[in-house]
Amino acid sequence: METITFYSYKGGSGRSLALANAAVYLAKLGFRVVALDFDLEAPGLHYKFSRNENDSPLVVQRGIVDYVNEFRLKGEVSLPLKDFAICVPMPGIEKPMVHLIPAGRAPSPDYWSMLSAINWHDLFYEKGAQGVQIFKELQARILDEFQPDFLLVDSRTGITEIGGVATTLLADKVLCLVLPTLENLDGARTVLQSLKRSRREGNGTDLEIMVAVSRLPKMRGSEDDREREVTKRILSVLNQDSGDSKDALQLKEVFVLHSEAALQVREELRVGGGTNPDDSILLRDYLRLFAPFVPKESIEPKLNDLIQKAWAKLRYDPDAAVKDMEQYAESFGHPETYRELLRFYQVRNASSASILRRSQRLWEITRDSSEEYLWAVVRKHFEPTPSFQRKSAEWYPDLDFVRAVWREAGAKDPDFGLKLAEAYSFEDKESTGADVMLEIIRTSEPSSRVVSRCIYMLDYSKRGDEAEELIQRFKARLGTEPDVAAAWARHALRGQNKAAAAELTASPVVARLRPSLAGLLHLRAGNPETARPLAQAILGEIGEREVPRADLDDLGTLFRELGRFEEFEKAVTQSYPMEISRELRERPLRLRRK
Repeated sequence: METITFYSYKGGSGRSLALANAAVYLAKLGFRVVALDFDLEAPGLHYKFSRNENDSPLVVQRGIVDYVNEFRLKGEVSLPLKDFAICVPMPGIEKPMVHLIPAGRAPSPDYWSMLSAINWHDLFYEKGAQGVQIFKELQARILDEFQPDFLLVDSRTGITEIGGVATTLLADKVLCLVLPTLENLDGARTVLQSLKRSRREGNGTDLEIMVAVSRLPKMRGSEDDREREVTKRILSVLNQDSGDSKDALQLKEVFVLHSEAALQVREELRVGGGTNPDDSILLRDYLRLFAPFVPKESIEPKLNDLIQKAWAKLRYDPDAAVKDMEQYAESFGHPETYRELLRFYQVRNASSASILRRSQRLWEITRDSSEEYLWAVVRKHFEPTPSFQRKSAEWYPDLDFVRAVWREAGAKDPDFGLKLAEAYSFEDKESTGADVMLEIIRTSEPSSRVVSRCIYMLDYSKRGDEAEELIQRFKARLGTEPDVAAAWARHALRGQNKAAAAELTASPVVARLRPSLAGLLHLRAGNPETARPLAQAILGEIGEREVPRADLDDLGTLFRELGRFEEFEKAVTQSYPMEISRELRERPLRLRRK
């Protein structure tokens, strides 16, 4: 029996709900579980495990407080533990796989009266105190009478005697849920370091500690690494050495449990509740968090049996076999089920969306971008699609997943990197797209298309200094390539840089530009007359509607100075929508001749 204690320094972290979900997760894998509610001052597991439609809790007759009180008064507890426990029903599972030993009949007056009668200090620190004996015996009886694979303990927050029992005396492993505030992190670090020291000084072994930051909002936008920055900061705070280096936590990872608005109104179990992982980010987080609970050697025999049955069914009922594997993957959330499901998809030639979705789910659970198949899947099946071309309910891959897998492949496929950058551009994340382009440039010999798109995205993201550095780096080698020349010209025009415009018009680069861009550069350089030979070609471009709307205003100024504004206005009126022509006519001070 492995004992895992769920602890939080302060309330409001979703600790009890996480424990209840973990119990269901383990039970669905075929493990027997006992859940112990040691949060005696604010017990709630009998609510969390309830599936009653009116949210009423499971019916409780006795619990831990009754057990301790009887031991305190009689020196022993003669009743069997089943009299203090509740069998928690599990939908779809007939066997009694989960038992809850609640705190007691909270919130009844009798419960609070019984709890207040217990002097915890005397129970643990007076001469001949029996506190340690009570709880070690309780743990032994749980193993003997229920024979569970896992004992999950919901500990009191803060620093208390009963919290110490749950985290130090009973636990093989502690899962600490934290909130991202410095107050919470400093307090949690102090307690966890104390637990580690107490275990080392007590029996010479290390206490295994896991940490999850709870109720973190999903972060999106141009800063796709923000969440990693948050978890990196949390790790830095928690791993601080507070004096004795032996007490340093040396955590390698912080798990993330995202917030879900629906659970702020009504708490309910995500695991085993019929929720699809595609529809719940928190469920996906739970599956990733709980996967390490089960040793690989323990879970593989259970999963292998189910998987072999599905493979056997594939021969005579392939659709049902695939559905079985999808259910196993969604119910257990274990990496091996997703790997097998991907193999099923290969055999059945599943859709690109299905393959990408399950591949992304595997990555979300493991965060291992080197997982087998992932790069081959992403490279073959991912195609950027503008949001306006997607149906409202259509699933689309998380670009962070695609980027992580591409990175793991060494970012050595610049064509795919360019495709990924364009996908970010479709999501109005040009800055992130530029970062992808810069990765390509760092890891490969970039093409003119990569450099030009990177210059454009940097400029669009108001990162002009970086765009200028890129131009200076590549202008000698790639400056005369049409796409790089155009990006260079756009950069000079956007920055209203007269010197840069003059440099371009005096160089062979200008010959590689479209007439409209060359004309604008001559205008910016202070030489509109030099653009006179280009005027007819520019009018042709306007007639073909190849001039961006943003350029028309400046071209109007150019044609005004050339004395050919009426020709320009006529070309615009004939070729562009009425509203653009009207808008131009309404700007006489800028466009019309005086």
